[in-house]
Amino acid sequence: METLTAIQTELGILQGRDCVYLNTLIQDDFGQLTLSGDINGHLIYNNTNKKDWISY
Repeated sequence: METLTAIQTELGILQGRDCVYLNTLIQDDFGQLTLSGDINGHLIYNNTNKKDWISY
C-alpha cells in the first residue's frame, strides 16, 4: 500500500481535497505553465491573516 506524506508549506499543511482550487492554467510558447486559483483558508494550519480564501 502507498504511504502518503504531508508537505509543509508557508501556510502549513493543506488539509483535504477541497483545499486547493485551480481556476486557470496557461501554457506559453516556451512550455512554461502558470497556475492560478485559491486556497481555502479554513483548511490550512497557519492562516495568520484569517482570510477565507488566499489567492495563488
